[in-house]
Amino acid sequence: MTASARRGWRTAVVVACVLLASQQNQATTTDEITLSCPVCSHKFQTQVVLSTNNFGGQDADLYVRAAGDSPVPFYPKVCPICSYAGYSDDFDDTVRFADSTRASLKKRLSEHAGPAEQQVTSIRAPWMSFEQIAYTYEILGKPTEEIAYAYLCASWCVREVKETLPGIPEDMWRAASSLGD
Repeated sequence: MTASARRGWRTAVVVACVLLASQQNQATTTDEITLSCPVCSHKFQTQVVLSTNNFGGQDADLYVRAAGDSPVPFYPKVCPICSYAGYSDDFDDTVRFADSTRASLKKRLSEHAGPAEQQVTSIRAPWMSFEQIAYTYEILGKPTEEIAYAYLCASWCVREVKETLPGIPEDMWRAASSLGD
């Protein structure tokens, strides 16, 4: 091998290493934060996305795929006490509800979530959290577009799980999807 060819290979290896290292730096990263529920004032820990990428392309339904972990499952936030759901901004200190609205939210959200012993909010599937956001937004009278977006995000999460666990039979997916009905 000539000296010129060796330099070419070394350059190619260095470029490949730089590209791989930069792609790892572009992965989805998260951090833990504390949120305070505007309905019941409970403080809880949750993950927030610090950075992500769009190297995986975009699907026809506008789902932007990341190279590495998808950031979408980290977006929904659900209070483990009263089941109030939203995004990080919905738990901001500036979010305030009238006493009557808080009481109505507590009642309707607890009825929707079911008995406390059936709730597994600490390990809630992300698509269920997005469904809870849609329900919370319906109660609050938020715009239809925001409610629809929560359902769209739920579908993206289910698609991600189906793609990573392809061995699950379709009838099990249908049965699981009917649990929320």
